[in-house]
Amino acid sequence: LAGTARGIADIARDGRNFDVTTLSIDAPAVSLTATGNLADESGTLTLAARLANIAPYAPGFSGPATVEGTLGRITDGDWRSDLTGTGPGNIRVASAGTLAENLSTANVTLDGAAPLSLANRFISPRTVSGTLGFDLALNGPPGLQALSGRLETANARASSPNERIVLSDLDTTVTLSNGRAQLDVRARAEAGGQLTVHGPIALPAPFNGTLAIALNRLNVRD
Repeated sequence: LAGTARGIADIARDGRNFDVTTLSIDAPAVSLTATGNLADESGTLTLAARLANIAPYAPGFSGPATVEGTLGRITDGDWRSDLTGTGPGNIRVASAGTLAENLSTANVTLDGAAPLSLANRFISPRTVSGTLGFDLALNGPPGLQALSGRLETANARASSPNERIVLSDLDTTVTLSNGRAQLDVRARAEAGGQLTVHGPIALPAPFNGTLAIALNRLNVRD
């Protein structure tokens, strides 16, 4: 965040109504613009934000990340959003829906794709590569019971050097519904053989599940 930042604000207030003619922040690392109007039960702000480089927050990736769209109020003071985001490595995210002012209920969708390697800093020395696609919805009181949708990978790769295990052609589908995750995983071990995992897992702890795990001529080297 080093460098010179410039800001411009032209905002008028009438009671609890805010008219944002111009709001902008421009700095070397980040920029933000907003225009529009917000009141208790109406109004929309049009937003655009840009992070010049995500490298400090996502090692291994370099380039800008952007978010743009609208944020507004609707009847009963609930919030409405329609936002899209992009980033290096073909990161793309779209989210739209409504959220109660007191956060008691939501009706929000989230879909897009992101590189699996974003997780590598958290699982080192293990690594993963490939793309995670997701198409999710949160409908009801925020929590796992209200979450539904799918997460998928195709032709991904996972490596665990301490265990000398490398999995390739890793195809995964996770289907979420009613607080459960249905797993369907297929992979090929680079040392030889195949692995499949299929079955449901309850998402709340202690994560009870019934998984069928099949090892077909799987080679593990010590």
